[in-house]
Amino acid sequence: MKASLCLTLLVCLLGPSVLGAQKRQMLHEDQEGIRYQNQWPLAARWTLVSDLGFRWRTGFRESNLYQIRTAATFAPRPGVRLTSGLGYTGYYRSGEVSSVEFRPFQEVSVAQRLWGLAFRHRLRLEERFFRIEANDAVGERETPAYLRPRYALQLKLRLLRLSADHPERQLTLTLGDELLLQLGGGPDFKATLRNRLLFGPALEWSNRFGLSLTFTQQTAPTATPGVFRSSEVIWLVVRHRVGGEAAPEG
Repeated sequence: MKASLCLTLLVCLLGPSVLGAQKRQMLHEDQEGIRYQNQWPLAARWTLVSDLGFRWRTGFRESNLYQIRTAATFAPRPGVRLTSGLGYTGYYRSGEVSSVEFRPFQEVSVAQRLWGLAFRHRLRLEERFFRIEANDAVGERETPAYLRPRYALQLKLRLLRLSADHPERQLTLTLGDELLLQLGGGPDFKATLRNRLLFGPALEWSNRFGLSLTFTQQTAPTATPGVFRSSEVIWLVVRHRVGGEAAPEG
């Protein structure tokens, strides 16, 4: 397992270097987002998870997208989670929704403690289906479907314990890297690799409520050869759990 983790760390560290080694023109884009995440334990090992998010561009001046997701999570043992769900996203252009996406997904995540540190691996498979909304020039139409495998590795560090009487109250820092491989596009098959870095602090106030501020940076190719887009996104995330006890994290 240690060898596997070392190989994973090497891939994640080399991923941005491989992308950066290409001669390219870089376009930059700043985005801001807010997200509400909800957990509703259904049984000893089952949890319903949902989230609602909205994202803007350039200092909240332009709408970028909204997203709704819900999924069922099964924990066969502590630290292991199997998830299946569906996402729905609307993308804006010139202030109006120009396209929507239906995104079924399946994932497995595994928590691991190594060298006294808390790691989490996540492997997700997404099926992406897009529909272009009707406008004055073009009617409503479907676009080719895509398949997107994603692998993420995250490290969680505890920075500060806030209360001796309430050990769950703490300030943490999450660091992570994710590789996303998009495949498909119908007859004009394409394979594009993206790399997403993330880090940010989180306030864990109780086992039912938390806040986090997450910064992500993603590098992705555009439709023009040699031109890439770098997107920096700041997320404010509210986490809320209702109902009974959630499945153990491990």
